[in-house]
Amino acid sequence: MSDDSPDAHVKLIDFGLARFKTDGQTLRTICGSPLYIAPEILELETDHNAAGCYTTACDMWSVGVILFVLLSGYSPFDHDDENVLYQSIRNGHYHLEPGIWDFISNSAKDLVANLLETDDKSRLTADQALRHPWMLEEEPVPEVPADFDIGRAQRLAHQAELVRQIREEEMYAK
Repeated sequence: MSDDSPDAHVKLIDFGLARFKTDGQTLRTICGSPLYIAPEILELETDHNAAGCYTTACDMWSVGVILFVLLSGYSPFDHDDENVLYQSIRNGHYHLEPGIWDFISNSAKDLVANLLETDDKSRLTADQALRHPWMLEEEPVPEVPADFDIGRAQRLAHQAELVRQIREEEMYAK
């Protein structure tokens, strides 16, 4: 946070591999933290990405992952086995745990879905994301019940993560 005020700016960092991109410059370096890496970067070494490069749309994928984590408290893509993790990313398979996502607006869910779009050409751009209704606060936020138990929600999130891992392992065991 830029300061302790209610209007403080959130600053995202970890730009160890960040570079300024000039017009016409192609992006080819395979880099990024595994949990945040976009599907098109994973495809750089395959026939699925014949051009051998990617666009800045991969940054919007990472924004989608960050938004997902901020809203839910857990990562949309997480697995100890990197192959399973990368397959989930390639397929865009993530789970909205009902005990958590019930209190998140449909508009926020729509923004996340449009940022975690596996087709980089269909994924929202930064300008489109900033004009999304959820960003413009055009939809009322659902009220959290007065008897909402944060401890229970955290336990549900943990259980949801375990169930998600089991489902992924079953899916890839077939």
